[in-house]
Amino acid sequence: MCLCRDRPLTAFHNRYCRFCFRLPPSDSLVAEKLEHWQDLKFGVIFHWGLYSIPGIVESWSICSEDVDWINRSRDLGYEEYKQWYWGLKDRFDPSSFDPEEWAEIMEEAGMRYMIFTTKHHDGFCMFDTGVTDFSIAATPFFRRDNTDITLEILEAFRDKGFMVGTYFSKPDWHCGYYWWDQYATADRASLRLMGDQYLLLEALAATGKPLITVYIQGRPLDMRDASSLSDALLTAWYPGEQGGTAIASVLFGDTGPSGRLPISVPLDTGQLPAYYSQGSQSDYTDMPSAPLYPFGYGLTYTEFEYGKISIDTADFHNAGNLRISVRITNTGTRHGTETVQLYIRDKVSSYRVCDLRLAAFERVSLAPGESSVAEFTLDKDALAYYFPDGRKVFEDGEFEIMAGASSTDIRSTEILKGKG
Repeated sequence: MCLCRDRPLTAFHNRYCRFCFRLPPSDSLVAEKLEHWQDLKFGVIFHWGLYSIPGIVESWSICSEDVDWINRSRDLGYEEYKQWYWGLKDRFDPSSFDPEEWAEIMEEAGMRYMIFTTKHHDGFCMFDTGVTDFSIAATPFFRRDNTDITLEILEAFRDKGFMVGTYFSKPDWHCGYYWWDQYATADRASLRLMGDQYLLLEALAATGKPLITVYIQGRPLDMRDASSLSDALLTAWYPGEQGGTAIASVLFGDTGPSGRLPISVPLDTGQLPAYYSQGSQSDYTDMPSAPLYPFGYGLTYTEFEYGKISIDTADFHNAGNLRISVRITNTGTRHGTETVQLYIRDKVSSYRVCDLRLAAFERVSLAPGESSVAEFTLDKDALAYYFPDGRKVFEDGEFEIMAGASSTDIRSTEILKGKG
């Protein structure tokens, strides 16, 4: 495997970014049901757990953040409140719940699907997991009736023809290993690794063994320490329930990562905000202005060569379409997918516009030595920008059309003289 020091292998960001690899379901029946489910526009999700006893907003009240919609008793300190909340387990007694009645009401309302919360962030499971004592199986109700609430609810809605699903929250605030007690769930001011994580990283690097650091994160973190001590970085974001499989697939080389950074990773918090569209900035007194890893960046286990970019303007004046192409060649020894990014710079405009903007991207999968042409079609709207009065206007002028592997790794450039 080609693991380049100081550079992250980015792959799986399955919630927001169109750049990133998405793992399709391998089970054909699952795929078929998902296809059916996406057209069901009206349904219900049930959040039901310990928080239902005092009638509070789900389990958010044990979050330490003090915001308007989180209400806690003023008579209890935070730690006392948490202990009171955990004790609700002994009061949870849904003896009178009627899943058939629930299903009937939802059917009459015209709903088509139902999702049941089997565990919220507090860690309390609404089914017998067999591995935790913080579940419905540990309540007096379960010990008395031995009722599988989750199964009964799912079956009641299935009997009414509903599509059914379950929501299982990944956080587990009841688990002592999930957070530090002294920090709980409070916001963080720094992007650096917290606690003893740096010391752990330093100790692992000192072993001399190849070191890959995997980031599970929801924001760009300070990666300088990991970048200097690790042989490779893998940014996994919040990868979902198939995240472990995806990460292992990348680390063992079964899959070549083809995701690209949808943000710039700063060298330091002092650089924020770090927008690729700003272009090159003046350096600071004590550090460069360039981010540690720029927007669009990402490695894989092979390398690609870009040919000369070609712009076909034959339809531009009549239909308003530009046809842009660039030949990509896999010059490495492994199969790989390149995410070819097309950027535009408006060199002449009535008002100041961003220095650089992403217009399109295309994924090209190639075997070793293979070449293919990445093709893009842009209309005039892609070259337009917003005037102060809110109108989006295309202006005659000169445009720089660029193809590259990231916002700072431009491989081929061509000038377009645009006239409407």
